[in-house]
Amino acid sequence: QYAKAYLGERILSLDATIQYELARGEAPGFKLTVPVDENTRLLYVRGENIRRWDLEEGTLTVELHSPAKKTYSLKLGFERVLAETPESISVPVPRADGVLRESGWLALGHDPALKVNISSSTGYSQLDLEEIPKLINESSRIGFQYLAPPEPLGLSVKKIQPVIHSEATSVVTIGRERDSWVGLVKYRIKKAGVFIVGLIVPERWSVEEIGNPKDVEDFQVSDPENGLRTITVNLRSRQLGEFQLPFKLTAEGSVGAENITLRPLMIEGTQQDQGLFGVAAPRSIDLKTSSV
Repeated sequence: QYAKAYLGERILSLDATIQYELARGEAPGFKLTVPVDENTRLLYVRGENIRRWDLEEGTLTVELHSPAKKTYSLKLGFERVLAETPESISVPVPRADGVLRESGWLALGHDPALKVNISSSTGYSQLDLEEIPKLINESSRIGFQYLAPPEPLGLSVKKIQPVIHSEATSVVTIGRERDSWVGLVKYRIKKAGVFIVGLIVPERWSVEEIGNPKDVEDFQVSDPENGLRTITVNLRSRQLGEFQLPFKLTAEGSVGAENITLRPLMIEGTQQDQGLFGVAAPRSIDLKTSSV
């Protein structure tokens, strides 16, 4: 058997290829014990000459149109959806029923945002990456071999927290009918990527534009709290490394007000923030700072 598992933050997938060798005689079909439950589903059953297949209480029965001779290859796919990233999880593999001998390989890959350690590997021997068969070694981080049906592979899992540094440059332009706030946030994201970024602004500001369409899926603005709102930006893909977020906000015009309080942008989740914050106004306005 050649099995490849992949663990994401919210999903565990398993693809297995079972290679049967028939020493003598013919096989009209095959039975397997497969790892399905209320959270794990069988995605596909593939192979030549399949007449029908049936899954009942964890037993998969595959019937062929005509008996297999000498060799047969059966491919299975499984998917387990996770409510949240688990602290521990087990990875079982299918077991072929009624065979004299069973051996195989298991390769494991996982999301770069996860730190995964092996907590139990009964029945497995760990391999170097170059020893993993080519059929399953792509994007794999660790591999195992077994010479008899193994126990489920036990994993301990921890999410890697991203390290975010940000630099925001923005200018507020004061107007009679409306104020505008235009800027650019430059992110440097390390260790783990992010799908969401957040900006915290005074509640009077509304979003006119935010991000590039190729990067941003959508955004939400929170209800005011302590005079502030959080703009949550959902990204189309995980961002790791350097990333830029342009924005344009608007608010009711401030020209005519005796005093105006302006505060720079706050970046949610950043460990190190720096930047430039400027204010512009029409030449007819005498603009002075009272405090910085």
